[in-house]
Amino acid sequence: MITRFSKETRDKLKSYVYTYTDPRNNKVFYVGKGENNRCFSHLGREDEEFRARLDAIKSSGYEPKIDILAAELSEEEAFVIEAAVIETYGIENLLNKAKGKKVRKRSVDDIERQNNNEEVDLARLPFNVLRISINQTYPSIDPHNPFELYEITRSSWSFEKGPKEALNPESVPYVLASYNDRVMEVYKVEAWFKSSSLMHSRGYGSDNRHAFVGNVAEDSIRKLFVNKKLPSRSRGEANPLKVYKKRV
Repeated sequence: MITRFSKETRDKLKSYVYTYTDPRNNKVFYVGKGENNRCFSHLGREDEEFRARLDAIKSSGYEPKIDILAAELSEEEAFVIEAAVIETYGIENLLNKAKGKKVRKRSVDDIERQNNNEEVDLARLPFNVLRISINQTYPSIDPHNPFELYEITRSSWSFEKGPKEALNPESVPYVLASYNDRVMEVYKVEAWFKSSSLMHSRGYGSDNRHAFVGNVAEDSIRKLFVNKKLPSRSRGEANPLKVYKKRV
């Protein structure tokens, strides 16, 4: 294995992102970025953990595998790619001490919601729906976990100031989980119960609050709502519950 690049190669590479792989198990154990001969500089590192890994590899008759993942980058591009690769592997699985430039991993659904400006067609609703705003609790859940989204949507809600008709699934059969005026999911309600009678992820509720039991709606219903925009709530609109009436 070479331990330095030629001048021609260094000039061509510009900023780049690289990895160190343990050939004994083919697992990446370090991700870095740099220029010139930066990727080789770790071969002489003296910090205990990194040195121990290199020594163990060499004592087994191997050399660490150094791979260039992306090259001919600006420094800013290299920072972002390095951080994204570290996020992908998980820093707990690497010898990196820091995550690099901060990046935020987002689901494809989050990207679609951010850029899709299509609005729910409230003028042609085929049935009544209950909008439940989950602005307070959604940031605390795993967006890839559908059970967590269901749990924060279904419980626990006060209907003392309305809309009480939503407690009848025959009248209002669907619930829209709304975050920042976007529909995150649609649920078909089977029944509403007092929260005190149900156990859910946040414990038992109180007698004056309710929770529903239901399932994710069928695809034909979800296509009408999911990832689409709802009207913005006014500043004085404190109630997270709102019924939209059937129009057709």
